Amino acid sequence: MRNLRTSRVDSAERRRAALSAQFPRRGVLPALTIPVAVAVLAACSSSGKTAAPSTSSASTAPATASSPATASSPYVLPTDDPAVTLMLTSTSNYQIALPGILADFKAKYPNANIQAKYVLSSAYTTLIGPQLANGTAADIITVSPGSASTQSVATLGKAGYLKDLSDQPWVSEVPADYQESMGVNGKTYVPALASRSINTFYNTTTMDKDGFIEPQTFNDVLALCAAAKAKGIAAYTIGAATDYESQMITYMFSSTLVPGTKQFIADRTSGATTFADSPWLTVFQLEDQMLQKGCFAKDPNGTDINAAEAEVANGQALAYFGQSNQYPALTKLAPSDKFDATSLPATNNPADTRLSIALEASFGINAKLTGDKLVVAERFLDFMMQPAENEKLATALSDAPALPDPNFKTTPGVAALAQFEQEGKTTLVADQFFPNPNVRTDWITYTQKMLAGQATPNDIVNAMDKAWTTGNQ
Repeated sequence: MRNLRTSRVDSAERRRAALSAQFPRRGVLPALTIPVAVAVLAACSSSGKTAAPSTSSASTAPATASSPATASSPYVLPTDDPAVTLMLTSTSNYQIALPGILADFKAKYPNANIQAKYVLSSAYTTLIGPQLANGTAADIITVSPGSASTQSVATLGKAGYLKDLSDQPWVSEVPADYQESMGVNGKTYVPALASRSINTFYNTTTMDKDGFIEPQTFNDVLALCAAAKAKGIAAYTIGAATDYESQMITYMFSSTLVPGTKQFIADRTSGATTFADSPWLTVFQLEDQMLQKGCFAKDPNGTDINAAEAEVANGQALAYFGQSNQYPALTKLAPSDKFDATSLPATNNPADTRLSIALEASFGINAKLTGDKLVVAERFLDFMMQPAENEKLATALSDAPALPDPNFKTTPGVAALAQFEQEGKTTLVADQFFPNPNVRTDWITYTQKMLAGQATPNDIVNAMDKAWTTGNQ
């Protein structure tokens, strides 16, 4: 039995209007001066703090008082309740958020039993592919958006491992900019659940104590580096030993210098441009300039994300680069300090600065599912897209809902995302649209080499161009 869709009253314009009321203007992003008591995401893969594999079952989780389907829900959920048991495998970062959703689903559908297993994020990528290939994968699995990894929707969708969900009621609600990240070859395989931004996190307590001001231009960035160095403090620290952290600076620079993500992907695909012949070269040149000016703490490649967070929390560095859902980790390390999350300017015109955003990992359905199991699996994804449940999920993940939702209460970690989104100055990270995982891998590898003095910006873009071509053969 398919879900019946009703009209959804939320829209992007209403969300912008709501955000405008909350954030009426933006010059310098305001420091988050309200004392924040936010629970750290102990199992968040993005912060490098992952929980051990464990299992939980919706049948044993306590029901909550939350009402899954409200009058403003975008779909009418069916009332029939098939008795089935489904297995769900997810990455450990979802362990902080998914149990509550499973409990709500169980409260509405008592006969549906979804047993969840959480796997260390570092192990999931190598685990899920072989399981799908040999037929032992779970019924519902975590899937990354885009095409940048071996667990991405494009990779798994092309291989025939995921159920085509193009006829589901939430598909038409996905913003156009996100649709290509949720499927491949015109088919949709996963819902857009949540989004996060790529930020520069400043310890404003340390900044204020030493008389520093957040930079509004790239020249300001270099000036801050010089001033901090003169006082024996690193302006910025990079946790590049956690591989994806080496991308954070270039995510932010590229959001401003290459704002038309999909246009660049189209031009690169057609051969009209390359990384080497585009502003992407400038992106890496700016990071190299910061490196040469002494902007970074010592040994970026020997510093992981946990150590970088600690350096900012204890005043050894003024700022570091990371995803918005890492904000709670900072507040736990230094609960009396104040932090600001914003972008990193790539030009000398403050009005140019944009914010890089990424879609959170989502869930897909194993293509082998049929009958009542398929019905319940589809219904569970529909349930996760209900506004009340989607807000709960995003809040637990320290993200923001991917779909427009003016009722979402913005948390400090996503304040920058809300403000830049209000102004229409967000750019999707490019690697979610890369044609194969090798391009991203070489981006990381050669950036780490540059940080070690073993590669140049030209080496990085040339490697990415080569991976783009050879990875598709």
